[in-house]
Amino acid sequence: MNKILAHQNVLSKAVKSLYNINFKTSVNMTSFKKKNVREMAHIDKYKKKLTVVPVSDTAQVFVLSTGSYGTGRSVLLKTNYDRYLFNCGEGTQKVITDVVSKVGPVDNIFFTYNTWNNIGGLMGFLMSNSAEIDHVDTIRLHGPPNIDKLLKMITPFSENSENVVASIDVRGIDNVKYEDEQLTVEYVELVSSESSQGTEQSTDDIKKAVMCYIVRLKELPRKIDSKKLAALKTPSGPWIKQLINGEEVTLPDGRIIKPNDVLLEKGSNLGPILVLDCPTEDYVDPLITNKQLLDLQTDDVKPVLMIHMAPAALIAGPRYEAFMGRFQSGTIHLMINENSPSPYVHRSQMFQSILNRLHPGIFPSLQGHYHYNTRPTPTTDNVVQAYYGLAYKVRPVNQQGFNWDDLVYFDHAASFEEMKEKAEPVDSEIDEELSKLKSEIQQREVSSDGKQPENEYPEIVFLGTGSAKPSLMRNASAILVQLRKDEYFIMDCGEGALLQMYQMYGLEKTNHILCNLKGLFISHLHYDHHGGVFGILEARQKVLSQYGRNDRLTIFAPSSLKRWYFLYSRYVSPIENTIELITNETIYNDIKDGKESDQISYTKNLLNVSKFVVMPVVHISHSFGISIKHIDGWKLVYSGDCMPSQELISYGKDCDILIHEGTFDDEAEVDARRKRHCTTGQAIEVGKKMNAKYTLLTHFSQRFPKIPEFSDKFTENVGFSFDFMQVRPSQLRLIHMFKATLDKMFGHSLKTRLKKGIKASNPETSKSSESSKFVETKSLVEDLYSIETENVNKNTKKDKRPVDINTEDNDNKDLKEDVESGKERSTKRKVESQNDAHKAMKTDSGVHVISTVEK
Repeated sequence: MNKILAHQNVLSKAVKSLYNINFKTSVNMTSFKKKNVREMAHIDKYKKKLTVVPVSDTAQVFVLSTGSYGTGRSVLLKTNYDRYLFNCGEGTQKVITDVVSKVGPVDNIFFTYNTWNNIGGLMGFLMSNSAEIDHVDTIRLHGPPNIDKLLKMITPFSENSENVVASIDVRGIDNVKYEDEQLTVEYVELVSSESSQGTEQSTDDIKKAVMCYIVRLKELPRKIDSKKLAALKTPSGPWIKQLINGEEVTLPDGRIIKPNDVLLEKGSNLGPILVLDCPTEDYVDPLITNKQLLDLQTDDVKPVLMIHMAPAALIAGPRYEAFMGRFQSGTIHLMINENSPSPYVHRSQMFQSILNRLHPGIFPSLQGHYHYNTRPTPTTDNVVQAYYGLAYKVRPVNQQGFNWDDLVYFDHAASFEEMKEKAEPVDSEIDEELSKLKSEIQQREVSSDGKQPENEYPEIVFLGTGSAKPSLMRNASAILVQLRKDEYFIMDCGEGALLQMYQMYGLEKTNHILCNLKGLFISHLHYDHHGGVFGILEARQKVLSQYGRNDRLTIFAPSSLKRWYFLYSRYVSPIENTIELITNETIYNDIKDGKESDQISYTKNLLNVSKFVVMPVVHISHSFGISIKHIDGWKLVYSGDCMPSQELISYGKDCDILIHEGTFDDEAEVDARRKRHCTTGQAIEVGKKMNAKYTLLTHFSQRFPKIPEFSDKFTENVGFSFDFMQVRPSQLRLIHMFKATLDKMFGHSLKTRLKKGIKASNPETSKSSESSKFVETKSLVEDLYSIETENVNKNTKKDKRPVDINTEDNDNKDLKEDVESGKERSTKRKVESQNDAHKAMKTDSGVHVISTVEK
């Protein structure tokens, strides 16, 4: 054991040395936390070289998702060497870093039931967990059938599809169990009592399959008793290891030594951990009569911890209560369901509370976090309701119990003081800066025309302002627009959008918004822009059913998204009766041809707009921006993800508000061009070309989690966004006033990151050009997907339900071939992107233009 620990110390130093040499060359595209993740990955690699991987002497279960509204139900079992995730709802990849320090890559994910609350974060988690990490192990997915079907759609939705480097192995009930050096996990299958009887299961029966798990940690090796060893009066040597392994040893003097002669007494067996799911009453009988579980209802093998993921009402029923009572006293029951408080993302809440001091109206206090104003009261009961971040230490046995004293809670004043401490040496100036800011804002508001912001529209609420993978400060892209009082519209809907709404508004207001949601726009097929749609749909349908309503939600999206909806309906949950899908291609072609089609008329009436335009932009195939002219007179434009795009400028002319992506800082122009994004300077220049009255930037690189790098281009009519920021037209010009204070608060953090090499550096980056690089997109976009668009045009139905996702049309018949070739198509698009970006570097009169194709 000592030898192994010594090797690990050497490894740790070697890893640090390695990163001192190579880290700066790759860090410009990753966060500092990647370094810790990479080190964990290298430890995994080293572990494979060991003849025997030691059993971990620590094991802890962490609650990641409490089962409350807007969340899934997930826990993480962490040992010294491995991590095991049970269920992966939306936002798992985001909260796991908030709850568990140095979690490292997760190689085993266990699913209990095929529902979105359990699987909604899988795609984002796999992209994040396997990207840029040297995975030695295959990622194993354990669970009921059809989990693997969703994996086939990951590659086309990934921003960097080549980053999904780990191989994936899907294991089901046929595998019986999983075993590695740390534990054994037995699979327990529950089949609904309503399932069809017979030898073969139908597709619907497969959907209903539930998997529970019996987790048994491996026994720790017995340790040496130093007193017994000293009594032998013999120098230590390799013979001690033989004794630890249970072998008898003959010493040089002829004495025969048995393990019990030098080892401590064997401790009592550690009981298993049970992970149980029982989604409806139909599973209660299969649960309480299951032989694998019945065998655990004795004192000899009593479970140390039982994690219940059943609905609260079902657990309170007499049969389930009786089932729990049959397990011996001393077993801890952890409840993960809707009775738990909503998640509390500590660092996100802290950041919002600091921004709240700048302007409480624009940065409101989060209403969904009221549960965590004080630390939860510890309980000594054996039935415990889950809290976000609650952990149960299973091993060492003498430390078993919950971490009540470690649970974080929100302290507004402490958050502000912590920020000031980190802002040294300018912390003394922050109070003065805030006082000055409030005085200036008061003067500005007094001198205004007397309009009350709460009566102005549109109200723009940013639910997510980050690019690619969600972070604690910036979630994936999502913008909620209140068009008029109680008329809502969502533009892009990245993973975790629903949870962001619950955190911002609380349950009652979020349900009100869902009931009055008129439509949803998806700009393109990257997962960080549509991964939250199913969560919104399920929550909305649940709320509407309480009022006896079944209104469909109109979704404007690229035509290829139809395949994703079809896959979800077939393998997870039917949604064909919950949406009206109108393709962006249909709207654009009708606008281009000057037609007032049924779809456009329907949309105008639905949203109370006089003009509704979607236009192609340069990013990936099927990328669109949107322009809305409301009947009340205002005009709003949203770019989605794109390079500077001429059609966006043309259709967005003279808008009141332009919301434009500003992924990269101005010195990363080459990176922006290569990935078909904009720098902040290019986005601001688009606003000028468009003659936009105000330009509001979003979709910032996760390299800038708090504030972007400000420049002289951030003038009074240019703003920047944060998660949970809500703003109305008369408040827009206040945002410019926040710059100096924000720089005092967080500028040190930005400068530190830049000094340490976070900022992209590229010798090809040009700083000389003052004018932004614009791209003529019309011919390019037609070239990128002309054949597919022509097919859509031929088959588009001219009614308000132009696409039936439940129809087995040509797209769906070819689904298997299409998804199987997804990686090849993604690679082809990447090559096309690089080629087009290279063409874009050709200069024509100072403006970068992509070469067009003669028709």
